[in-house]
This record gives sequence, structure tokens and C-alpha cells, in this order.
Amino acid sequence: MKRLVVVSLLVLIAAAGLPAGADAAKVMTWNIEDRGSGPAEKGQINQAARLIAAARPDVVGLQEVCVADSDKLVARLRSAHDLRYYEQPGSVEDEGMGCARGQAILSRRRILRWYNHVWSPVGGDPERRGYMWIETALAGRRVRVYNTHIGLWDACTQRRGLRKIARQAARRPRSVVLGDFNARPGKRCGQPRVIGPLVARFREVDRRQNRPTHPREGKIDYVFARGLRVGGAKLFASPASDHFALMGSVRR
Repeated sequence: MKRLVVVSLLVLIAAAGLPAGADAAKVMTWNIEDRGSGPAEKGQINQAARLIAAARPDVVGLQEVCVADSDKLVARLRSAHDLRYYEQPGSVEDEGMGCARGQAILSRRRILRWYNHVWSPVGGDPERRGYMWIETALAGRRVRVYNTHIGLWDACTQRRGLRKIARQAARRPRSVVLGDFNARPGKRCGQPRVIGPLVARFREVDRRQNRPTHPREGKIDYVFARGLRVGGAKLFASPASDHFALMGSVRR
């Protein structure tokens, strides 16, 4: 279900740190929750809303989020920060307690199309996994944005999952692939790198891939783009999550 969101143009331009025209946009990925099953607490939602309001991404891909939580987050952004977003959940499992859990994408522009895919269980991973995409306007162009949370699988299984997404995304003239890949840049399946399928066809906003997005695991969250110029990677910290939010700019 989509929800509209509008932002005052003057606030948008001032906060974005980007040209006032439509030739650039900000894209964020954030694994938002690490507090067990069930909906997030009100305080966590408020903390998450403060981070997003401070960063003002044009699109943010969330992982480990319940549908009820993304609903509350969008409502909080609107009521407390005067920011309005379209919302598209991408659930992969129902944990009960009001938590249809998975990914979600929030966009400041209308969501034109969307798709959600759930993978079959892999090994002994208790969490169902999947990916989703939306199509929206970014940097003055129609862009497909993929969001995924790769499981804590062996390196070769992780690579196969990313390769499937990379092949699909590479068919589009402009696409973004973001999410929590649970793999550091140097992690390998034999000789090939786990993130190799994306590195070969896309560019990452963190060009040197040296910004740790998790205090213990290092860099495991990414924002890749194809058909757009990238850069301007920044990290944002919040007590709402054990991950840092990673944001970068895309330009036509």
C-alpha cells in the first residue's frame, strides 16, 4: 500500500546539499531493527524518524522492518517533521505479534511500479529472505530501485543471490541495488568476490568501500547504481539500530 508524502520545496533544497534542479538525488540504505521479533517500540520509531528527517533521502531502503513499523515511521515523519513519503512494504515472513517482516522502501516521489519476491528457505537460516523493487523518479529519470537483505549464508550462496538481482537490475537503463548484504567487500566464494556481480556492472556510492556500516561486522551495507553517476557517501548513526545508515548521491 502506497502512502503519499510531500516536502516543502524550500526545505528540500536547503537540506539536500545538492543542486536545486532534478539532476541529482539522495539514496539511503538502513537495516533499521535489531531488537528481536515483533513491532518496534515507539521510542525506536521516533529515533529512526529523526535520522531520516536529518538526512532527507529521496529514497530509503529499509531492512528488518515490520509493515506496522514502516506505517508508523511514515506517519511520524509527517506529523513530527513535516515530511511526506510514499511507502511500499516488501514482507518476506509473518512473525506474528503484528509483524509482517521484511524490507520496505520509502520514496519522496510517486511509486510507479513495484514487485516483491520471497526466496525459498536456504539451509538452516530461520529468517525468510527476499528482495523487492520499486520504480520511481530519481535525478530526473525513471529508476528501478532494488532492496534486499542477504542471509547469513555461505559465501557462494550469498553470491548467487546477489548475481540474480544484479542480472535483473542490469537489464534496466538506470537502476539502484541497495541493502544489507551481510558480506564485507573482500569476502570470497573461492576466487570471486561475493559482491563481484554488482562490482562488475555497477558503481557503489562508497567508492573505496571502506566505510564500516556496522560497529562489529564492518562494511556490509551497500548502495550500487547503474546508468547514473554516484558519490557523496555518508554514514548516519542512531540508537534505533545497530547498523549505520549509508547514504549517497546519484546524478544523471
